[in-house]
Amino acid sequence: MPSLERVCTFLEGNSPSLAMLKFLEIALNDIQTFFISKCTGKGQTLGQVVPFELQMFFADLLSNYCNYMSYSLYEEVFSVFDKLLLLTGDVISEKILKKCIVGLIDKYTLKSKAHKASLTTFMKSLFDVKIKKNEKRQDLEDILDGELSLQ
Repeated sequence: MPSLERVCTFLEGNSPSLAMLKFLEIALNDIQTFFISKCTGKGQTLGQVVPFELQMFFADLLSNYCNYMSYSLYEEVFSVFDKLLLLTGDVISEKILKKCIVGLIDKYTLKSKAHKASLTTFMKSLFDVKIKKNEKRQDLEDILDGELSLQ
């Protein structure tokens, strides 16, 4: 993980090079494959298998990464975005979602098939986040209703 931590620090003020994008693509693919294999057949989601601290790290990485999506001339930017989005699904904040939206719809963002696929992936993740928030809100309301009925 030290290499990914250095990438995260680098992305705080710099746009990723093609070599960095290819590295991220390989590293994130390996991480994603590892965690998917852990939850396959067990009825668990990726968010339940990936440790919270790791999800938070990927959320920070995604936040830094989105700042430079519109400056990239390489299609690999979208593959890396999709992988980061999947690995941060349960902890993604509204601030990061806004950065993702800006990065995807900026007029300078490379338009391609990969871009359209990333837009689709992002929209699906937005629906998942909204559903999860509504489920958590309903669970909280059920708990509160149960406590109020006990009084």
